[in-house]
Amino acid sequence: MQKKLMEKTKKSEGVTPTEKVLSRLCERTFLKLWNYPNPFKKDGKELCDLIAVFDDHIFVFFDRKVRAFGNIPDENVLVAWKRWKRKVIDKQVKALKGAEKYIRSGNPIFIDSKCETRLPIDIPENITIHKFVVAHGIENTLKKFSAEDFHGSLAICYGESPKSPTNRLFCIELEKDDPVHILESSNIEIILGELDTIHDFISFIDEKETTIKTCDYFLYFGEHELLGLYFLSHDKDLNRYRIGHENPDCSIVTMDKYWNHIVGLKEYKKRKEANRTSYLWDGLIQRACQEAFDGNLFGNADLRKGNNPIKEMAREPRFTRRMLSEKLLEAIRNFPETDYVDERTIRFMSSDFYPDKAYVLLQLKCPKAEYSKRDNLLIRREMLRIACGAARNKFPHLNTVVGIAIYSPKFTNDYSEDFILFDCSEWTEEDHESYEQENEIFGFFTNVRMTEGRVTDFPQ
Repeated sequence: MQKKLMEKTKKSEGVTPTEKVLSRLCERTFLKLWNYPNPFKKDGKELCDLIAVFDDHIFVFFDRKVRAFGNIPDENVLVAWKRWKRKVIDKQVKALKGAEKYIRSGNPIFIDSKCETRLPIDIPENITIHKFVVAHGIENTLKKFSAEDFHGSLAICYGESPKSPTNRLFCIELEKDDPVHILESSNIEIILGELDTIHDFISFIDEKETTIKTCDYFLYFGEHELLGLYFLSHDKDLNRYRIGHENPDCSIVTMDKYWNHIVGLKEYKKRKEANRTSYLWDGLIQRACQEAFDGNLFGNADLRKGNNPIKEMAREPRFTRRMLSEKLLEAIRNFPETDYVDERTIRFMSSDFYPDKAYVLLQLKCPKAEYSKRDNLLIRREMLRIACGAARNKFPHLNTVVGIAIYSPKFTNDYSEDFILFDCSEWTEEDHESYEQENEIFGFFTNVRMTEGRVTDFPQ
């Protein structure tokens, strides 16, 4: 039975100029459905400046701008620094703990000040909360006063050490067992711009928090420098990026300009160029999410609970979105330009990151006057279901198949899509026989030509 997946919903885009920047960046990283600026508690007070929810990960942001220092004598800089830190950092860290307590209490979260519209995503019971302060207003002062060892960024310190610069300027000391992340005006675009998928962002934050909790003492200078070290520390055996060192007693990130080094690498430039194609994948997800907010998305999935095809697509990291987008474009380019009215093609695309997951693209052509007819859309949906079942029969290692059906862009401007999440983790002999019979009329995947290929985050 087809039903609206969401009622028409409007969410905030941020209030202050800096909140709007945060909203724009998080919209790109967490995508439309999973981030909400300016959520409210049940008493009508703002919970935080932005919340993002994906599976059991919750990201809570407080954005604060206070102009620092101004024209003051050098001997008063320490006093001015402490005043700025108290207003921008300490106050927001305290507020983050209050927000975390509220979220964990199970109280309702609303996305409007009148508390009429609930957060359209349920909060699971077992959650990991990541807390962020986005600090503004000190960047010019840092450039003026910072010594060589600070490179114009705040020093961030977790844990205690006899060598800890406790009383030094521009150093923020934070709890090791309950870490808060500090982003600045100078690096928020870098962090959320480079880690602009949910998977990539979670991987970085998880690795950082693991390092913080494992090591007795952890010090670095600017989040972008930490990201640079992260990209330079790829563990080939584990096939993931690392931050931590083997020695758990002390981990100090040196003051080298890691990020400048990364940006200068030819591999980095190739990565930026190669990733341009990948945003086609983001566009498919964002368009479906916007249709949901507009109340135009129909189906039998529940966008608030469990998995759905859009969420499975959002799980992909940036480099596999690049490969999937290239295959989508290739399939669109190669669609036959014949006079046959009912032309169709099928394309199988493995995830490459999740070995047991694949995508099936069904592309159709029909008479122009019939694209939006309900019967044709139902037929397209049924064909997609059968194609997904045929893919599972052909490739028995699959547990998840996501189906995407479109009308060929070569012949229409109708950009409607169908999405199916096909859970085939428990595939019976009856399932196999049923889809084999249904597929006899179509012959999906009877003749398959497979091509081998491997995609890496930084192209070699």
